[in-house]
Amino acid sequence: MDVHMEYTAKPATPDFPTYFHVAVDVVALTIKRNLLQVAVVQRKGPKSCIVDQKTGLVREVPREPFDYALPGGHVNWQGENLVEAACRELFEETAIHINPQDLVQIGAYGDVGRDPRPGRTISIAYVAFSPDFASPFAGSDATPMVLRAGRLLPNPAT
Repeated sequence: MDVHMEYTAKPATPDFPTYFHVAVDVVALTIKRNLLQVAVVQRKGPKSCIVDQKTGLVREVPREPFDYALPGGHVNWQGENLVEAACRELFEETAIHINPQDLVQIGAYGDVGRDPRPGRTISIAYVAFSPDFASPFAGSDATPMVLRAGRLLPNPAT
């Protein structure tokens, strides 16, 4: 689906000067009880960014209890590469430890308007799969949850 986004940048603030921001997100997949699961978190902040499917506009809205996000966040601009940032954010937000070589980059997203905060945010997305992720728990700025997504997988014993 093509989404046309109209966007006017907000003025810079001390927290978000007008720069390019680089962020990472991780799709952490595992199989538990024959179900494909993805680690998602609930942010603690008061707002969520959503794409209005009718208008295509990205906007901030009050956070709802059912708003979930992939683990991720901003790259530390000094001394941290993208993969290190992805590993750090995944661990900080879910307590899931992943080795850098187990992450696969699946995309880069940076359309104007995809983040309504000042500046422009470029996000690099990674996927990781492990059959033995630890049970996630709350990190510094998120509350964890494992969301079951997908279909039942066939039992290999049958």
